[in-house]
Amino acid sequence: MKQPERIESWTKLLGVAVALAGLGFTGFQFFQTFSMNAKKPFLEKQMDFCIEASTIAATIASTAKNDRARSAAEARFWVLYWGPLGIVENTAVEHQMVCIGRHLSGNIKTGCNDVPLTQRSLRLAKACRDLMAESWGVSREALVGQKQN
Repeated sequence: MKQPERIESWTKLLGVAVALAGLGFTGFQFFQTFSMNAKKPFLEKQMDFCIEASTIAATIASTAKNDRARSAAEARFWVLYWGPLGIVENTAVEHQMVCIGRHLSGNIKTGCNDVPLTQRSLRLAKACRDLMAESWGVSREALVGQKQN
């Protein structure tokens, strides 16, 4: 085979390889996007419920026991506790919710009485933050920096 024919063969082969690589990359991107779009409604509900649970816990922790806002927050807490949050929570969020629930019902057990309700509320918020970061595929450090826990 002559030199010009070799160059032409290699050029064609290289063109096919580039086309196949482009096709593979496009297919990969398509399936990544498709997968995220399929998960998006669930992830958005997860985020909404976590933010609501965190807000409710903070309201309970920072409001006087005889305040109407606290009573309303406690009622909503139990709705989330026994229903929708269970669909989207992980074990860390579940643990914090269980401990807050035990505190509210006066049934504090080992593992839940080590911190005041304000700290438990903050732990719930951070557990929700970590759950959302993991679910959305974002590192915690990218969200809050290296030095936060």
